[in-house]
Amino acid sequence: TGFELTELALNRNLAEVYHQILSYCDGDLYNMLSVYLQREDIWNIKAILRGKSYNAKPDEIMNAVRSAGKYPEEYWKEIVQKSKTISETIDNLKGNEYYEIISGLKEEWELHPAECENKLEQVYYSNLLNSIHSRSEPNRLFLEFIRREIDLLNIKTLFMTKFELVEPAKIAIMILGGGDILEKTM
Repeated sequence: TGFELTELALNRNLAEVYHQILSYCDGDLYNMLSVYLQREDIWNIKAILRGKSYNAKPDEIMNAVRSAGKYPEEYWKEIVQKSKTISETIDNLKGNEYYEIISGLKEEWELHPAECENKLEQVYYSNLLNSIHSRSEPNRLFLEFIRREIDLLNIKTLFMTKFELVEPAKIAIMILGGGDILEKTM
């Protein structure tokens, strides 16, 4: 449809812009932005595993994939086409930075996908925060930006889980570390 084609074109353009920006960077800036853009890879991992859990067709899964991270569209397409199950998908992610974490959650992924996705997000944000050295004012501002993003995600999690009457102990596990709002206030 027209909407899907527009979304595909926008995602491809976004990927191209991200890669152009990275090509102009070096040093700390390159490292920080590279780790920041891994959010797109996390998005793709979650989208593919969700698609496999619902037995979605490969084309449907690929419609959700955004090749704006480290890996090109062909990488994700190959994983989607080679895999029939969540377990096979995880096996085909071998070599990906997040493979160790995902493979450690292999047994849980089918039973508790939201919790596994949350663990993946926690590792991503931990890696991102560790990649930012506040040696300069721009780095410090970027670190502040990421901390605010974490706070917003945590607030969103709180609202969603409170609405769904999730137990406080379970909510505490879902809160991402590294934000400026203390976990006690959450």
